[in-house]
Amino acid sequence: MTDKVEAAAQKMIENLEKNSGKTLREWIAIARNSGFEKHGQIVKYLKSEQGLTHGFANMVALKARE
Repeated sequence: MTDKVEAAAQKMIENLEKNSGKTLREWIAIARNSGFEKHGQIVKYLKSEQGLTHGFANMVALKARE
């Protein structure tokens, strides 16, 4: 990753915690415990049931499936 991309990713992780009150690690656990396995299912769950925006839900889903 380029430095700009890494800095943007780090900023998004910081904003996730600031905006939601939960760390990325906590969100990953929530996503993994949701029972969903497919990326789109996890994103939909995080948006509809947990109230995350699409960008945050997408990032969490990607990290949860790593």
